[in-house]
Amino acid sequence: MNHKEIYDLNILSESLISNDETFQQACDDDLMRRLALDDERSFDSIFKLYYKDLLLYAGSYLRERQVCEDIVQSLFMHLWYDRKTLSVGRSLKSYLLISVRNRCFDYMRHQNVRNDYFDYVNENSVLSSSNTEEYILYSELQDHIKKAINKLPKAQKEVFVLSRIKGIKYKEIAKKLNVSERTVEVRISQSLKTLRTLLKDFFLLIAVLFVR
Repeated sequence: MNHKEIYDLNILSESLISNDETFQQACDDDLMRRLALDDERSFDSIFKLYYKDLLLYAGSYLRERQVCEDIVQSLFMHLWYDRKTLSVGRSLKSYLLISVRNRCFDYMRHQNVRNDYFDYVNENSVLSSSNTEEYILYSELQDHIKKAINKLPKAQKEVFVLSRIKGIKYKEIAKKLNVSERTVEVRISQSLKTLRTLLKDFFLLIAVLFVR
């Protein structure tokens, strides 16, 4: 085969490829036009034409076949639901491939975030196996303390909450309530005495949780 014959063969091959792409583009355009008119047969044609290729393409990013199938199927659902407004650009195949790739990336990002979250929970959760019992005891103690505080006389409860829970200094509490600092001290002392009486049955629990 001489150089001219090789050149002519290359030209013919390029022409055939170009014609094939042009033909496919025309077919895709027609399928999308009919799809927008609610033609279910055109949807079936698109599905049969591209499903396997899209599944293989998803498999190049993800190893779980079921996940790949879910991604491709969800894309076709999107194609059907948005058929009247969807714009695929120049090439339907390119649109589908890019959509599959993006969905694979989204899935991988989601998995990374999910794994990071579970790692954090396993390392930091108060409900880990090593301290579940301690957490339950602490939760029970909190409930008893809240109930005891709510049983305090109004004046005692007010200064106790401001001092022990909100961390406000006696001087600021006195100014806020328009009383003397000595009055604040007395009310705090009274509230602590009352709480010790109300929580006397829970001293052992307090020791278990806070004494090391």
